[in-house]
Amino acid sequence: MQIPVTKKTIVNVSLSGNKYKPVTLAPTNSLIVDLGVGYDSSMIAKPTVEVTRLVNNGTWTGKSTQNENIIVDNVAGFQTAIKISTQSDANFEEGEEYMITVILQKQEPLISYFAINYTLNATDLSIAALGNNRKMVVCISDIHLGQDDLYTECKLNRGPLVAFLNKLSHSANLKEFIVAGDLIDEWFIPGSSDGRGKNTDEGICFAEKVKNNNSEEFKALNDLCQVKNVTVTYVPGNHDLLIDEKQISKVLPNIKQVRDAEKEGLGAYTPLDFPDAIIEHGHRWNIFCAPYKVSKPDSEEDSILPPGYFFTRIAVESLVYPPLHKHSLSDTEIQYGNEDAFMFSLYSRVWKSVLKNFSVDHADDEKFIKTNIGGFTKQYSINDLIPHLEQGKLKCTTYTTITDKEEWAYRQQCNNVAISIPAMDALLQSDNAEGTDAMSDVQFFSNPKSNKRIVVFGHSHVPRILTYPTHDRKIGVYVNSGTWIDNNKSFPTMTFVVLIPPKPGESIPMFVNLYQYLPTGDIVLIDSQATTREY
Repeated sequence: MQIPVTKKTIVNVSLSGNKYKPVTLAPTNSLIVDLGVGYDSSMIAKPTVEVTRLVNNGTWTGKSTQNENIIVDNVAGFQTAIKISTQSDANFEEGEEYMITVILQKQEPLISYFAINYTLNATDLSIAALGNNRKMVVCISDIHLGQDDLYTECKLNRGPLVAFLNKLSHSANLKEFIVAGDLIDEWFIPGSSDGRGKNTDEGICFAEKVKNNNSEEFKALNDLCQVKNVTVTYVPGNHDLLIDEKQISKVLPNIKQVRDAEKEGLGAYTPLDFPDAIIEHGHRWNIFCAPYKVSKPDSEEDSILPPGYFFTRIAVESLVYPPLHKHSLSDTEIQYGNEDAFMFSLYSRVWKSVLKNFSVDHADDEKFIKTNIGGFTKQYSINDLIPHLEQGKLKCTTYTTITDKEEWAYRQQCNNVAISIPAMDALLQSDNAEGTDAMSDVQFFSNPKSNKRIVVFGHSHVPRILTYPTHDRKIGVYVNSGTWIDNNKSFPTMTFVVLIPPKPGESIPMFVNLYQYLPTGDIVLIDSQATTREY
């Protein structure tokens, strides 16, 4: 009788039985495979083991170029484990996918897949296994360069950023460098400061102010733009959604800008050599941060400035000018019976929840928030921004219809949202990194009209790699590029993504790697995923 197999793992590493999701391993010359329960030592005394490199001949075939010369040994202390090593002690080849086939007596063959990741040289961020081929796409986001060191979020990490960019300038493998939003921060300014910052000279745009305060960083970016056969690309985020194409061109004249056609503050980009990948900042679906074309500012100028801008101004006021007496906003009573009133009261609660740790030395009705930005010219109080009860009714003077069902639907239409999501979901997930991550699945992997297999977002500042099944039963890889701000709470900072397509020839796997750059110049691999695609 055949005993069912309940476990197929490798010691210290889990192998994958999915050809579209091979487990990613660091370069190695040996694997220890635990066949798991259901076997005894007599069954695996002399197993037939094949390790074959898989190749691509126009479609995914699963056929190998050759059987690797391997040695199979038993493992002391493990009755059901075998050690598989290359005969020459040379590592399995970097950038390749392999299939292990274990044939046992009177058992179905056990098949699993693994891919050998590349070794990234910390000296010049190159990969020896790629030779002089420019194949790498490197992506970072959320640098948040500011125009005043009194409150900028990226100050200590600016030196490492310059060193990182200079290393990329010398990389033999870099093909494209992408900044996926929030390069320039026009939101992170104290509420009581002028909305356009310390320099009110109308002849200087905000981007130029930021460049003047971060001259070395912009020099390194401009130097990278000058490297032959390297493309540098910028996609807008929410903190720089008012920094238009003309302003970016003033400070980075040779950078490639990717923006949604006739849409402000948004961009989605498919990088070179990755037709099934998409990169964007990740704020398109956030009710607080997505461009808000249906807002009604107090001037004749159109506006796309969402309410998250004002939340940030209040938070920075609290950080830069700590209050003498901490106070908290009272909870808003949820309004039942009417859907619009219910959603508006819930919006108020979310506002107050995210501001609970940011008290300011201003009364709730004090108009201390200075604007002069994006169609807003007045000064505002907390009560102007957050719905609050007055004589039993919720009142405020801004974004009064933001949670209306029809207005949210129109806003999504304006922002090119592929799969419309309910306002309730957008509201409850607005301060939730998992909500941002999930949009990779909703908008791309599960969307039958999407062909994307790799999605890169920033925005949440939480660097990680996740996988999702796609609508056509393959594997989708999502990666968040994290941030370069000085303090990222309990998460790593100075993180970046490296995408590597299949090597020239018949190689199959592409790699999505997430790294952290250290102030010492060293790099740490946080996570990695190899995947395969059909051509």
